[in-house]
Amino acid sequence: MKKNINNQLSNFFLKSVTYSVRTFLFLICLVSISIKAQIDSIRPSLKTKPIIGFKMETKNFISENKLFRLQELKPYFEYNNLIRFGLGYCWLNKDLSGSNKSDLLKLNALTFFGAYLINFNNNWSAEIPIDFGFGRIKSITNSSSNSIALENKGNYSFYEPSFILEYKGFKYFNIGLGTGFRLSINDNSVYQNNLTSQTLIFRFNLKFVEIYNYFLQLRDS
Repeated sequence: MKKNINNQLSNFFLKSVTYSVRTFLFLICLVSISIKAQIDSIRPSLKTKPIIGFKMETKNFISENKLFRLQELKPYFEYNNLIRFGLGYCWLNKDLSGSNKSDLLKLNALTFFGAYLINFNNNWSAEIPIDFGFGRIKSITNSSSNSIALENKGNYSFYEPSFILEYKGFKYFNIGLGTGFRLSINDNSVYQNNLTSQTLIFRFNLKFVEIYNYFLQLRDS
């Protein structure tokens, strides 16, 4: 079953370079138009008291016909149900060799993001975030002749605009699905292939205020 899921995701991502570029340009235009159109509402929103949220995201992408899966944890402040600012941490552990796990690629990065929210109704919204960050990338190769692991380390950075639909109908959490375009720069001596790619994003978003109020009610009951 896992193999079938990976194959389906691979088929989703195996698009032409032209399609990926169109996606990136569309996201850039969407971000620019939305922020410019709502600049008057953004400024007063930043003066309101923020609420705390926490996002967990999985970002899937294809590089050189291999499926990669990034994991991200992102605490944030939300202003007036319109603007989000936060930071986070992302990581990737990728087995590049298949079954024997002799070659591994690891990535760790600190992320920063800002996002604009479009609220359709009480249950549905769209988020237009811009993420950027920097960290380290490492490859580990186990020599077939001995047990010594060879490690190469280098720098990694990225910039990623995206668009995510979010369902808010649950009481204590939201779920979301979207796509982005991740522009990546990494040390070629560690990993020679380009990690720039379109991403498929799955999100789980905790509502800290509702969870906090729930425990307050339990304490007072």
